Formats: sequence, structure tokens, C-alpha cells
Amino acid sequence: MPRTPIGAPPRRRYPNSPRAAVAAATLHRDADAGDAERRREVLASVIHGRFRFAGDTERYDDPANANLIQVTERRLGLPVALGVLWLHAAEAAGWAAHGIDFPGHFLVAVEGGRAQALVDVFAGGAGLAAPDLRALIKRIEGERPSSAPACCA
Repeated sequence: MPRTPIGAPPRRRYPNSPRAAVAAATLHRDADAGDAERRREVLASVIHGRFRFAGDTERYDDPANANLIQVTERRLGLPVALGVLWLHAAEAAGWAAHGIDFPGHFLVAVEGGRAQALVDVFAGGAGLAAPDLRALIKRIEGERPSSAPACCA
């Protein structure tokens, strides 16, 4: 962060910003106990609950859904744009997370302890288990059995 020049007014703090909301959410003792699923719940409650970000199911192909500035203004976006917000929120909380290029969809994995919580950021931050991943593949690619990655077999 750039330093404030001498004599300049101090930078404003934005207590209602997503970064501040994530920081506040992580103060709860259960939130940062290292549990990946709990971390997913905290981020989902901030991003999708408090700030009401959502996947745009009505106009999926709208270019505004891929423009991160417009996504933050409209609170609607594509999975990859929402995923960027999740990755930044996880970083603000001091938690490791990474994107997953799933067939036909973008997911996020939030790490905690020795586990990961897989997240469908387009579906309100829903947690995904192996059966959910298989169903997602079938919905996107059809019933072809060869289309399932090794993680979902």
C-alpha cells in the first residue's frame, strides 16, 4: 500500500467494504480454526449473503458478467469473475484458496488444515462433494461416462 504523503489527510477506512467484512467475519473464534468447510461458510455469508453477489442465470452471456468492475457494481457475474472475488476475500482473511478449471465451470477450493472445501461460486457459494461434482459434469457435458475427471470417479 502506498504511503500517505506528509501533511496529507489519512486514508479513509471503509468499514462496509468486502475486505473489512471478511476481516470482521474471521474474528469469530470458529471461523479461523482451520476448518475448510467453516471457511467456505464464512466467505459465502459475506460475499453472497451480506454483499449479495450472485451468478447471473438470466443473462449468462452478457459481457458485463465478465467485466470485474461491472460485476462489483451489479453484484452479478460469471463463475470466473465471482471466483476472483472469492480468491481476494480468502487472501484478505489470510486463507489459502485457488481456482479450479472444472469442465465447463469454474470452481474455487478453500484450504484449511489438511482438507479443501470445493465451492460453486456461481451457486451462492455452495459446498460441493464428489456426488455434486458428478452431477455438475453430467449437467454440463451429458451422460458420457468418460467425461468424469479422476476426482469424481
